[in-house]
Amino acid sequence: MQKMSLADRRDTISPFFPNFIIMTIYLLNAPILTSYGYWNFTGPLPVVYAKSKIKDGFTSAIGHQASADFLAQLLGVPVPMNRVAITMQAGDKALILRIKTRLPEGKLLTNEEIKTMPYELGWLVCEENLHPEWEPGISVTQVKPLPDYKLFLEFETGEQRIFDVTPYLEKGVFAQLKDLERFNLAIACYGTVEWPGDIDISPETLYRRSIPV
Repeated sequence: MQKMSLADRRDTISPFFPNFIIMTIYLLNAPILTSYGYWNFTGPLPVVYAKSKIKDGFTSAIGHQASADFLAQLLGVPVPMNRVAITMQAGDKALILRIKTRLPEGKLLTNEEIKTMPYELGWLVCEENLHPEWEPGISVTQVKPLPDYKLFLEFETGEQRIFDVTPYLEKGVFAQLKDLERFNLAIACYGTVEWPGDIDISPETLYRRSIPV
């Protein structure tokens, strides 16, 4: 199975900060949690609602041709079979094809068989990674709050980058950071950025979703 690189992702770009990646929307044939963290899995979704979720594009990680063909017919869009291993990042989302019947071990469904199976569509959201795959050099050594909810970051390699917190301000505890006085209390601590109230963002997220100065 091929591992998907960041370059292979079909990302949604922020209209406020064109070089800033907000999320990737995947198609999956199982609700797989690819890392420790906070996840939200909802459903079942009506087909019309599912179509609206992927209307701006998606990345297929459907590893079975019959499942890809079934989703293509169901959603009215081409769905390539793409057998890859993915790691969902904070903010990434996935439309899930969930077959409700337990299949015999090793059973591969044909196109005709999958059409007769009871199924549901679900919506999986990775809210935050708690223990992402660590990459050397991504520890934050310095942070400086900037206007418009941006952060100047310096990493242990000396690399300097800008991170936009705006897309997070409607999510859970991060809503507290709309208060600029609180936002400006950001500090570099234990390799990442923290705020009072146990609010933090993982160093991997800070690095991968920031842009070089």
